[in-house]
Amino acid sequence: MISNLVYLQGFSVLNLPFAATLSLIALIAALGSLVLMKSLTGRLEKRLAIG
Repeated sequence: MISNLVYLQGFSVLNLPFAATLSLIALIAALGSLVLMKSLTGRLEKRLAIG
C-alpha cells in the first residue's frame, strides 16, 4: 500500500521529496520491527534455556 503511494508520488505527481520521505519512514518501520523481534526472541530463548 505504501509502495503504491510512493510510486504515485514519485513518478506520477513528481513529488520526489514526499516520496523519499515515505520510503524512509517505511524503511525505518521495517528495521524497527526486525530489531524488536530480535530482542523479543532473544529474551524468549534465554527464558526457555534457563527453565
